[in-house]
Amino acid sequence: MTSRIKLEEEKEKLIKGEMEGIQEFNKAREELEQAKIDLAEGEKEYEKAKEDAERELADAWEEIEDGERKIEEIEKAKWYVLDRKSHYSYMDYGGEQLIE
Repeated sequence: MTSRIKLEEEKEKLIKGEMEGIQEFNKAREELEQAKIDLAEGEKEYEKAKEDAERELADAWEEIEDGERKIEEIEKAKWYVLDRKSHYSYMDYGGEQLIE
């Protein structure tokens, strides 16, 4: 094999390798662009989900606060201390007669 033929073969390998490198580079660039698009879509979804979650949390806190206000509005209960000789139904019956 002559040097010239070997040189031509190496030149062809170089050109072929260069073309493969360019193709790989272009493929990687396309993947990068698609990843950027996917990232932007993911960020939009995240922001929407975040807003929804914050709104739901605000609604839940509002319900909790309403519940706490209702609890505070409950009147204090009366305590009846009964011993062994007294019976609740007797106390209740006596209380009803006082109302009439």
